[in-house]
Amino acid sequence: MKKVKEICRLSRKAYPLLKDYEKDWPVIDILKLHLKYTSEARRRAEAAASVKEVRQVSSKFITVIRTLTIVQGPDTFGFKAVVKGDLVR
Repeated sequence: MKKVKEICRLSRKAYPLLKDYEKDWPVIDILKLHLKYTSEARRRAEAAASVKEVRQVSSKFITVIRTLTIVQGPDTFGFKAVVKGDLVR
């Protein structure tokens, strides 16, 4: 809260018109809007990065699945995986 008060004080000093407003509400509203915007922008960037990572992992998983052939065998559940070619990692 000290930093907000300091910003309000500096804003009143730079813009004397702000002294006419009770409790520095214009400055506080602008600060809230700025924080809201930057917070949303960060969340959107993180979400985009997560989507990109999921796409990369799922793409690799699909590649691995496509290289496997399931045949009947003696191991668990009566199936075993036989690899066709090299796995792409």
